[in-house]
Amino acid sequence: MKKITPLILAFVLVLLLSACSMPQADNKNSSLTVTGDSNSTSDFSVSTTSNSQNEDSNINTGSGKNNTKPNESSKTQKSSQFTTQIPSKDNTTSAVSYKELICRQIPYDLWEKIQIENKQSKIKLQLELPNDWKFTEYNKTTLNITRAGKKIGIVTTDSLPTNAEEFDTICNTVGNTEASMLIARYKENQKDVFYWDYVFSTNINGKIYTTKMHINYTELDEYAANDILQNFEIIEPLKPVLDIFKTNGAKQILILGNSFIRTSEIGSFLNDMLSTTENDFSAIAISRGMAHVENYANDSELCSSIKNGNFCYVFICGFYSYESIDALYTLKSACNASNTQLVIFPAHNENASVLQTVFEEHNDTSVLYWKNEINLLIENGVSYNDFCINDTHQHSKPLAGYVGAHMIYRSIFKNTPPLLSYNAPLTNDYIKTKLKGYVSNGEIPTNNIKIYEIN
Repeated sequence: MKKITPLILAFVLVLLLSACSMPQADNKNSSLTVTGDSNSTSDFSVSTTSNSQNEDSNINTGSGKNNTKPNESSKTQKSSQFTTQIPSKDNTTSAVSYKELICRQIPYDLWEKIQIENKQSKIKLQLELPNDWKFTEYNKTTLNITRAGKKIGIVTTDSLPTNAEEFDTICNTVGNTEASMLIARYKENQKDVFYWDYVFSTNINGKIYTTKMHINYTELDEYAANDILQNFEIIEPLKPVLDIFKTNGAKQILILGNSFIRTSEIGSFLNDMLSTTENDFSAIAISRGMAHVENYANDSELCSSIKNGNFCYVFICGFYSYESIDALYTLKSACNASNTQLVIFPAHNENASVLQTVFEEHNDTSVLYWKNEINLLIENGVSYNDFCINDTHQHSKPLAGYVGAHMIYRSIFKNTPPLLSYNAPLTNDYIKTKLKGYVSNGEIPTNNIKIYEIN
């Protein structure tokens, strides 16, 4: 045992001398990493770096994150490097933040129709909005909107405030009205605030009328906000009915149209009303399936009868295409030849855009807006199903025919018609139940719709 010990000491001495003679690594350019054994339950990493070039190479500029733990001397520099990689607030933070806000969900039974009327043009913007929104006048062109005593937006004909950023514009065109809705970011008290901004622009006779609504974003979820855009309506002022009491001495009233004349039984109603007058007037209602104005304008026999003065009034339906605009000149010429009064009398399913052009082109022709009268009654509580048949074309029912006859009678005789006889298509009791005060005064109630005025 004593002999072995010197040999071991000699071997250790040789190893020590070998280690001292090995060349040293250049610390200036080295990076040493020691990692735990892959089979070990621990996982650790230690990095040491001695020059700035290697420090930069450890920054993951792709993800903005560094998987290694930097030593204290390198934290400041790495932090500044990451900061330069963050996009500006306008491009990211604001675009995400409004989506993270919690918006109000509004139950179906809280919605109501309201109208914003322009005092000068008499155009009404009809909207479906929550019934707990309150409108109060701020100035002549602007209404404040509040809920639970807190201001949540405005309705105005002025310009909206200047926003900082816009997102997600959606548009909707109905007739001659272009509407848009977007989300906009504003700065209020140095904070980002988001709004739903709506713009409704209507072109009437070449002039643009615009109404805007500015609502705090959290007041509406996206479904409710989109419903407002999809369910608006522009109600134009009724074209004044010219004096149609002038007659050429004839006693027959002619109504021209398509199957809407037949299904509504308007001729039967009007003749029943006329049967009690002392002037011996009567009505002829011609119903031709799918007929347009041009079908009657091309009927030479009918036009000759009009020229001969067989009728005191001609009420014409059937404006479905722009060809009807020119065709109306033929009927107008026939009426002028015999001093017969021509009246534009649109049925319920006629094209609103075509009608607007007709009114502009033939602005010297009387209009009795049968279509609009039915719509106004529906908007004020009469069921759509009481007026329209559930078929392909939504043909008019007899209640719509009664309304049309009521309009014609009032326009000619400047008075409401008498009660119907037992031979009429509907009973007086039924009509009174559905139309209430309209029967006796011809006035459409607006109690169900709140109207607010702005300039």
